[in-house]
Amino acid sequence: MVKFLRVILAASLLTAVAAAPVAKQELTFPQPFHRTPVFESFGSSGTPAPANFARTSGDADKDAALAYIAGQSGFNTGDFEISNDYIGSNGLRHIYVRRAISGIAVANQVANVAINDGKIFSFGSNLPAKTSFRGSVEEPANGSSAADAIQIAERASGLKANPDALAVPFQRYIETAENELKYVWTVQVKSAPADTKLQWYEVDVAVATGEIVRATNWVREVKYTAIPLASQTSKENYRIVTEPQDKNASPKGWTTPVQGVTGTIGNNAAARTSAGKLLAALNNDHFNSIYNFAADPVDPRYASTGNAFYVVNAMHDVFYRYGFNEKAGNFQTDNFGKGGAGNDAIKITLGSDQTDNAFFATPPDGYAGEMSLYTFTRTTPKRDAAMENAVIIHEYTHGLSTRLTGGPANVNCLDAPEAGGMGEGWGDVLAMLIARKGTDTRQTDYGVGAWIMGTPRGIRSEPYSTDMTRNTKKYSTIGANMEPHAVGEVWASMLNEVYWNLVDTQGFSGRIVNPPAPSEHKGDVMLMFIILDAMALQPCNPTFITARNAMFQADQVRYGGKNRCAMWRAFAKRGLGANAAAPVGTAYKDDFGVPVGCGKKA
Repeated sequence: MVKFLRVILAASLLTAVAAAPVAKQELTFPQPFHRTPVFESFGSSGTPAPANFARTSGDADKDAALAYIAGQSGFNTGDFEISNDYIGSNGLRHIYVRRAISGIAVANQVANVAINDGKIFSFGSNLPAKTSFRGSVEEPANGSSAADAIQIAERASGLKANPDALAVPFQRYIETAENELKYVWTVQVKSAPADTKLQWYEVDVAVATGEIVRATNWVREVKYTAIPLASQTSKENYRIVTEPQDKNASPKGWTTPVQGVTGTIGNNAAARTSAGKLLAALNNDHFNSIYNFAADPVDPRYASTGNAFYVVNAMHDVFYRYGFNEKAGNFQTDNFGKGGAGNDAIKITLGSDQTDNAFFATPPDGYAGEMSLYTFTRTTPKRDAAMENAVIIHEYTHGLSTRLTGGPANVNCLDAPEAGGMGEGWGDVLAMLIARKGTDTRQTDYGVGAWIMGTPRGIRSEPYSTDMTRNTKKYSTIGANMEPHAVGEVWASMLNEVYWNLVDTQGFSGRIVNPPAPSEHKGDVMLMFIILDAMALQPCNPTFITARNAMFQADQVRYGGKNRCAMWRAFAKRGLGANAAAPVGTAYKDDFGVPVGCGKKA
């Protein structure tokens, strides 16, 4: 049955999530250790696998990938375990590994290879060189129990152990900044459903001493200080649309009737009102609640529940068309036997117990992602974040980038400062890509959060613009402020330059929601494919430089490198040129040069 929803069209508006400080104090834990990753790429033809590698499994490409990683690091192939293994939409097989000692994983020593038909196309790694690693390795021994570790994590966080049946404590190693491998219990602690703020941590507790070695926050949010200006309305874009019925991305459609009633629950998502209830469709085929743009949001927020459910499902299908499918770790209850772990459809909560916030929590494949959307108070009347499509797209993109980078089983690969900042930047960029129109020009600036905040510049410090006087962000800007959203502004500003260079050279299709055949790809569609392909190629906790290089390799594999110089000029314009230097401390060095063959400077 066709479902009708009154929504804001996903391509109609641009914004991103904003948040204000909440009453509960932020948790502080030891900072995770991150080794600077390496990334190597080998063009559109790849490089042959190591000669005479051991063929032990009957799977030549898997054996070749392990042999390559072993050869680069100095470890043996038996020193690794595979965490994820799937074939991407570009035809490359992505194999992700982590080091293991006597069968026990080392969580933050990982590597990934893209391979096809015996040829290596890229390699990413934060593994230490075996010959240079002189750290101590704790032997597994008696000490704190799983119950002890849970109590320690609960006491430190003020949260409770995640009651999910899959979230059982387990043991592994964690490398620390002191060059030690600590043997730990890994537990999850999470806020209760009724709590004001969604909090979800993975906590590593040393078995020997009971100390907290590391904690990783799985929730991404935005914080800001903003001055609201004149309002912008999205009322004119509010209309009835029909569920698109993509049987490849969503074979069962978007809704799954419960006791014969169609509501905001299905294979990809479940959206609940601020009263905790599903929104039922009129006559089982029309979510027809109307949002009043002239008044403050009113509980239980029926209209915005329908809009959030629509946008999340629409973006599930869009991301699916670009390769974020079951094998790659997408969010679905039923994976239809296509690989990956199911039972992880997104849980969408529309909260009324706090303001000026939106969150997305990304646990590993097989655990449901969680999105929370609240009311924003910076305008009169107040505005509902769930009515701003780019808020939802930005938040969903956290789930996408976190599951693709490092593989869907390892969701701690956007945890370092640069990597976490790029996670924020990708959210802004994909929201912009969906919102772009054929009438836009290089002079069209985008103010992220313009509707929610009631100001053309939105919640960012500057609008996204190709004019360096209106957006001054450069690579060196990072050193002045390593806060993730400030870093994200720099990355998104660079990708906005890439967008315009690709549109100038390859054209604009306006078909980014439903991409055409490869022979018809234009600049907008190309960039979306390149971004998602690069996420799967790049190393765990990438830097700007390694993420940029992964984009070059993604373009080589899918488009034969036709966009190489256009992308180089875009990055170089913002200081990430051929000789841009990895930082020493906070000293990021700009370079505006491009490689030979692409001109002299951007």
